[in-house]
Amino acid sequence: MGCRRLIRKLQAAAALALAAASLGAAQHDAAQPDMISQPPARAVISAESVTFDALVCAVATLERTPAVTISQYDAELIAKTLYGECRSCSKLQQAAVAWCILNRADHYGMSVEDVVTSPGQFAGYSAKYPVLPELLELAEDVLRRHAMEQLGAVEVGRVLPEEYLWFSGDGSENYFRNAYSTSERWDWSLPNPYTE
Repeated sequence: MGCRRLIRKLQAAAALALAAASLGAAQHDAAQPDMISQPPARAVISAESVTFDALVCAVATLERTPAVTISQYDAELIAKTLYGECRSCSKLQQAAVAWCILNRADHYGMSVEDVVTSPGQFAGYSAKYPVLPELLELAEDVLRRHAMEQLGAVEVGRVLPEEYLWFSGDGSENYFRNAYSTSERWDWSLPNPYTE
């Protein structure tokens, strides 16, 4: 019984660490209203399956992990691009378009705005497009995953490798390429973090 009590205390400590990270981010956000802050993703596990060492390690990791902050403006830009490029596609395909945008931003050292508004690049972007809630939610999710990756996290749920910078579509599906002109397409071999 003492062990279960200790596990509950450690779980409470982990929850406090998350709350503290969120609180610090909320104070940071008050100064920057266009930013969204989220605590780091956490795994849901049962107390019976966790060792003491694993819980201690988890608490220590949570205390060292900064809150993930993303730009609301970037999320809206991506959501508008998704509306024009792939609103009728699957969530996996939509996420891949978002990752393609971030891949280009990283590769060329550009902002999300510069990427989606560059002439002849993302034909589906328009400032007049609506920001649909489901597309905004997906854009925020991909931005959070990307931010976690930039902080050193691995296996964040990326659905498109970073070298894939181009895609074309046929109206119902998009095909992603790692070179501007090639017949090789991304084979969707990464795990899909989204349920359809």
